[in-house]
Amino acid sequence: MSKNNFYTFEELKDFTNNFTDLTIINVTKFIETKTNKKHTVIERQLVCDLNKQLFDNTIAVFEIQKFLNEIWSKVTVKNNITIDRWKEQLKIFET
Repeated sequence: MSKNNFYTFEELKDFTNNFTDLTIINVTKFIETKTNKKHTVIERQLVCDLNKQLFDNTIAVFEIQKFLNEIWSKVTVKNNITIDRWKEQLKIFET
């Protein structure tokens, strides 16, 4: 971060005096303007919500994978049974 991105006392004082209510939106706009949109403010709750969603998605992926593995196991077992039956049936033609 270069020196021109730091806020002087006067800038911060002007900022706080110009807004009657210091909302996250106002602070974000101030920081974005001062840093040429290089930095922004994100609400903590948004990060928490995104983290929860990512966790829920990960759990869902694991559940889907578990389901697919169970089905694949059943298909593999049935396939092996079918192969064994065909081997027995084909033995008739070997002699």
